[in-house]
Formats: sequence, C-alpha cells, structure tokens
Amino acid sequence: MTSADGNMKLDKACDADGPTHSGLHSPYRMQSLPDRATMTDNPLLYPGAAHPDLREPMIAELVRTFYARAREDKLIGPVFAAAVEDWDHHIGKITDFWSGVMLRTGRYDGRPMRPHLILPLEGKHFDRWLDLFEITAHEVCPPDIAQAFIIRARRIADSFEMARASQRGEFAAPRHSLR
Repeated sequence: MTSADGNMKLDKACDADGPTHSGLHSPYRMQSLPDRATMTDNPLLYPGAAHPDLREPMIAELVRTFYARAREDKLIGPVFAAAVEDWDHHIGKITDFWSGVMLRTGRYDGRPMRPHLILPLEGKHFDRWLDLFEITAHEVCPPDIAQAFIIRARRIADSFEMARASQRGEFAAPRHSLR
C-alpha cells in the first residue's frame, strides 16, 4: 500500500534475531511509512549510529543475504559475476562500507564511486538492486532499522546514478530517495 506521500514499507515485523520469512518473494503487505522516517529526511544531519539497536552481526547478515540473492538474480547477477572475482573479499568490503554508513565505524577505506562508474549499469540495474536490498532489509532487520538502511541505500543509488550521468555530460535528478 502506498501512502499519500508515496512512501511504502512492509508491515510485518522481523525480530532482531533474523528474518521471520526466508523466501525471496515476501508475502508482506506494503503500508505507509511513519512520518519521522521519510525519504527526504537527511540521515547525515544526525551524528552517531543510524539506530541505537543496530549491531555488526545484523549488518553482516544483511550483506551476506542480499549478495546471495543478487548473485542469482537474472538482471544484476551477471553484472556482479563479471565484476567480482573474490566474493569473500567483496562481502567483507561491503560489510565494512555499511558499518561505516550505519554505525560510523570508519572501517571502510575504499572509494565506492569509481567501480560503479565503469560498470555497464543502467537505471534498471539500480532499481533491481534497491528492490532486492529493500526486501532483504525488511526480512533481516526490525522495521525501524530496515528503514534506516533503505533511506541510505536510496540516497546512495541516487548519488551513483547522478555521477554516471554527469560523467556522460548529462543531468540526472534523484529518482530513489524521493519515491
């Protein structure tokens, strides 16, 4: 279900120990987001962790579960297969990235933009990445933590898409953080 402001969320809660539904196709019904967690809220205005209950094991589980699905996906799986040689290293690096984004640990030492600029990506790839990521976040995390991940993931997708457009001499407006 979509609210008047266009925001959506899954209404069935996950517990902090992991997903309550292990299938890729979630049976959860969509409902509107609480007002305090809108996509236009800037998470960078708030210092510290994205959520007080978020811990490293949940980040690691989200990243592992998401990439297991992404690798099997018909649209984005081939892009990852061509770009990633060492999956253990990649998953560790991305876990560090999300730890930095969500907990501000500073563990990530890479530059995430460059690899995304050289990949053969289109809008449909970002859309599918976000769809899978959002499903996984809702299955792995309690609702408030899932929403904190989703807000940031959508902003990151917008940033990457706008940078890719700029590299081509084009202008792209944010598509994901406003949906």
